[in-house]
Amino acid sequence: MLSGWLTDRNEMNMQNYPQNFQDRINMSDDLINAISLLSENQLNMINEKLDDDVLIQKAFEYFGQGVLFDDFSDVETNQPRRPSDDRVHMMDSIHFGYPRWHVFCRSASFIGLDQDIWLKIDRLIGLAYALHMRLAPRRSGSDGSDPQNPERPDIVEELGPMFEASSFVQLDEHFDNRFVRALFGHV
Repeated sequence: MLSGWLTDRNEMNMQNYPQNFQDRINMSDDLINAISLLSENQLNMINEKLDDDVLIQKAFEYFGQGVLFDDFSDVETNQPRRPSDDRVHMMDSIHFGYPRWHVFCRSASFIGLDQDIWLKIDRLIGLAYALHMRLAPRRSGSDGSDPQNPERPDIVEELGPMFEASSFVQLDEHFDNRFVRALFGHV
C-alpha cells in the first residue's frame, strides 16, 4: 500500500489525490476487510495496554526516542524475549515502518473507520517518526547491552506542537519525503 500511496501522490497523479488512493483501496473488498480487522486488533491492543491518552502519547514518544529497553525473560521459557541486538523497542526500518503505519491510518479513515481515533494515532506516529529522525537512537549491542538512549523531553516539547493539530493532509506531507521516495525509487 505504501508504494501505491507514493504513486498516487506523485507529480502526475497529485491533482487527483486523495481520491485516487481512496479508489485504489475501495477496489478490493479483501483489502477493506484486512484493514478493518487489523484496525480492530490494533485498537484493542492499544486500549488493553494503555488505558488513557497520556499513556498512549508517552508510549509513542518513548518508542520514537528509543528508550524502551527490554531485557525481560519469557515467563514460560526463561529465555530473553528479544534477540540480543534487538532489545530496544523502536521502528526497525524508520523510512519504511513509520510511513507504512501512516498509510494504514489514512486507509482506515478512507474506509469509514473512526477518523478521529486514526488521526489521533497518526499524529503520534508523526511525532515518533520526527523524534526518531532527529535523535537517531541506537539499537542494543550484539551482547544485549542497553545503548542508554536518553529521554529528551526538551525535543519532545519542541516537536510535539507540530503534530498536535496536524490534519491528515499535513501528515501526508510529513511522511511523503525524500527518504521514503528514495527507498521506493520514487524520487
